[in-house]
Amino acid sequence: MKIFIPQNSFSKPLQMDLPEKGVVGIFGETGVGKTTFLKFLTGLLKMEGAELIFQNQIWQRKNFFLPPWKRSLGYVSQDSQVFSQKTGQENLQFALRYRSSALKNSSNPLEKIVESAKDFRLESFLHLKPEKFSGGQRQRLALAQALIAEPKLILLDEPMSAQDIAEKERLSKLCKEKNQKMQSLIFYVTHSLDEFLQMADHGLWFVKNNPIDCFSGPLPALWPKMAQQLGVLAQFFITQVQQIQGSQAKVPLFGDDFWVYAPNAKVGKEIRVFIEAKKWWVGEKFFEGGSSGYFNAVKAEFTGWQRFKNELFSRWKAKENLWLIPMLEKKEQEKKLTLGEGYFCYCSKQVKVFV
Repeated sequence: MKIFIPQNSFSKPLQMDLPEKGVVGIFGETGVGKTTFLKFLTGLLKMEGAELIFQNQIWQRKNFFLPPWKRSLGYVSQDSQVFSQKTGQENLQFALRYRSSALKNSSNPLEKIVESAKDFRLESFLHLKPEKFSGGQRQRLALAQALIAEPKLILLDEPMSAQDIAEKERLSKLCKEKNQKMQSLIFYVTHSLDEFLQMADHGLWFVKNNPIDCFSGPLPALWPKMAQQLGVLAQFFITQVQQIQGSQAKVPLFGDDFWVYAPNAKVGKEIRVFIEAKKWWVGEKFFEGGSSGYFNAVKAEFTGWQRFKNELFSRWKAKENLWLIPMLEKKEQEKKLTLGEGYFCYCSKQVKVFV
């Protein structure tokens, strides 16, 4: 997807070439233009001088503007707008009729509606109008309506804010699975860093300067810049599971066998690992010992000291040239680490993972 937005009331000129499949996460504080950006993609907001090309089809350029109803997209707004005068089933039927190509994979529209209702846990509510739905049910109906039409572009503006943690995790996996099956592109807006790290393959990070800045890139490459400016001392990796032992998964990090607790992980599948600095501590020289059932031992080189928010940290370089910043307690500082020497850095296996 090729996007150009000239300087306007909310941002500097934006020019980006984004992937046309997968999930583009959009993160930033309130008022930085995340929703405005989505409305530009839908065509509900026309920006003069902008250009938008998706899958080799021009949606906006110079004097040409493709209206929203001709764009292959599904949209879930912050307030989860659906047709209030229609029942849940009628909302889904309308979405199917609006985009008839969605029926190619289903000879029976009713079967597709029933399947979607089951996926989004709406089977018992299809006969009701949205006024009878809870906030969470209304969100799930809006999601089902956006995805049932199998659009090429799916725009989700905080689509799970009314869900509990377990349901949010389930829906996140469901949306990613459906997206992979449809080979479509999702733009996912969130204020939650966990949601952003769990969902996004590529990131757009809107930062409130004057005017607004937008940083873009594959999520693992974008994360170090985000972490530094957000003041989050943590590492983030997207990798694959190599082996399972009980509730632990082995992943190829730091040049050694690195294990994390991930009960739902599967061999060969993607896993996302988020390691906070406080999960690390420093041992003695290399001879101290290896991993145990509770922690990993990583051979690393001590490269110096760093202060952050009046706390002292040490910097470490592993085989893959990844920087580790374990938090040091007073007794660890007294070890008088030698610059350039090798030590064991230990990391708990109980780190945050997204599978």
